[in-house]
Amino acid sequence: MPIIGNPLNSVAFLTDSFNGTGAQTVFTMSVAPATSSSIYCVYLTTYFGKALPPFYIGSTSITRVINGYHGSVRSATYRPIWERELIDNPELFSTKILSKHVTREEALEHELLLQKDLDVVSSNLFINKAWASGCFGNMGKEALEKMKATKKANVKQTVAKMMVTKNNPEWKATVGKAASLKLSKTKRDPLRADKEAERSRKYMATVNNPEWKATTGKEHSRKISIAVRKIQDNDEWRSTKGVERRSKMIATINKPEWKATIGAKANKQRSITVSQTKSNPEWKLKNSTACELCNVPYANNVFARHQVKCKERNAIACHI
Repeated sequence: MPIIGNPLNSVAFLTDSFNGTGAQTVFTMSVAPATSSSIYCVYLTTYFGKALPPFYIGSTSITRVINGYHGSVRSATYRPIWERELIDNPELFSTKILSKHVTREEALEHELLLQKDLDVVSSNLFINKAWASGCFGNMGKEALEKMKATKKANVKQTVAKMMVTKNNPEWKATVGKAASLKLSKTKRDPLRADKEAERSRKYMATVNNPEWKATTGKEHSRKISIAVRKIQDNDEWRSTKGVERRSKMIATINKPEWKATIGAKANKQRSITVSQTKSNPEWKLKNSTACELCNVPYANNVFARHQVKCKERNAIACHI
């Protein structure tokens, strides 16, 4: 997106300020200081088509806006239309920087303040259907924890209602079937396939990065392990969901079809891995013990059993 005035890393640049009500909208131009430390911004995207309301307010990095970013709409009402219009009619979108900020938190706070002033959620002029998320700078710890607890409870309640609906045979035969067909058609869309492939490529590049594995990945795995242990160490979980999960697993691995396909493939891979590991001299040295009677090294997990048999053989040999 072209920027009017000086580059963003110079002394100043022209920026639009936006204010008004649901009935009136006012735009004014002003000069805002621009330093190299300003990374984030609050922006206004104007849509010139007829399929959506005309305005969207968001916050992101200045670089993304310069590179043509127009925002990410999350509402179920407008998201499909927004994404389709961005692909089919990109010329109908124009994004302007309203303010710039040094930190992400400052940008989020300013975004929320602007959204509240204009009451964007209730206004028919705005695509926004929710307030800016993450604006906790003016909230105390107690208020923040209360908000998180309320959000968690609401999510649980929503999921419970959704499961009741999805398990309804009438819903499955009508709305569920139609949704499944629509999803199947969407997944076959070549454009979507390209996006998914690109997203998958970026994800794999990140998780396979040694630096990421040693830092973020390691910490992420640790947190997941703690969370899983906390759930599974609960006696109630073990006696209910734990038993149910184990029963399902046993039923699955005992199916002839599973054994002949997934099970066989897993066993083959396991054999290769074990063979490669055990043939490693370092592993042998670390995980084996030499028998004092026959002077042959054995893996630690079978050493005790071998020693008993070896002693029996030596005892028989002595009697002979």
